[in-house]
Amino acid sequence: MILFNNAGIASSSGEPANTIVEMASHVIAFLDALGLEEIDLFGFSMGGFIAQQVTLDRPHLIRRLILAGTGPQGGEDMLAYPPEVTALAGVKNHGADAFAALARVTKGDVAALFCYEPVSIPTGWKTIHTSNLVQMVCETPQTVSSDGVVIDELSVADSGEMVALTKLTNPGPFGARTQELGLYVGIHQQGRLAAMAGERQKLPGYTEVSAVCTHPDFQGRGYARILISAVVQKIVERGEIPMLHVREDNAGAIRVYEKLGFTTRAIFPFLFCVTNRRKPRRDRPGQT
Repeated sequence: MILFNNAGIASSSGEPANTIVEMASHVIAFLDALGLEEIDLFGFSMGGFIAQQVTLDRPHLIRRLILAGTGPQGGEDMLAYPPEVTALAGVKNHGADAFAALARVTKGDVAALFCYEPVSIPTGWKTIHTSNLVQMVCETPQTVSSDGVVIDELSVADSGEMVALTKLTNPGPFGARTQELGLYVGIHQQGRLAAMAGERQKLPGYTEVSAVCTHPDFQGRGYARILISAVVQKIVERGEIPMLHVREDNAGAIRVYEKLGFTTRAIFPFLFCVTNRRKPRRDRPGQT
């Protein structure tokens, strides 16, 4: 049995892939390097998406495909990540059919939607939170010195602290596997994760800076600016443009981002919603 971490994930070196197709190409390159001609391929959660793409790209390579805790990449009207990665999801339009398709994917989990216009969600859905988001891009970054502060690259081993910090500070949707979406960096003080920032959504030519947060015990030290600058530098080195999203009423954060070279591109609604139907009951061990 061979356990595989994609490029830039956990113990694997290299740059993380931006899409499922790119991740699958890394798997195929790995298998080719081993000289394998036929395999049984197992994929769990996001790994299931990758396994399906590998099967599409190299069908002759796959003897058996085993999928667990996963599904198809999406459908005509919807797309969503596994909930432990992020609550972010997408719909083709804001009609009832698109939301019905989204419900089949989320299966009762919360969906977070970036909307291109105000939305009246259809019957069967409940709004948990709504606000306007400012989308900002950074085409002329302003470098910030780290002033001797040690910046650590975060990994899956730091997931517990990362989730705890985001629950405390609420920078936006963050799950136990969100760090798999890209580079995450942090600053540790007194044996604790004091601040963090990282990458989330990736679009052609753009990468989103996200999960910018500082523990209340360590605010006022400029850690957020230092970490944002470090993440922005990595994005720019790849030839991409950094972007981010911030609530319209968070004037303090917007001023910080502007000083770092970000400018407003658009303002649009952000929606947390969930279907009214309850998730299926899971029987306790020993029950049938």
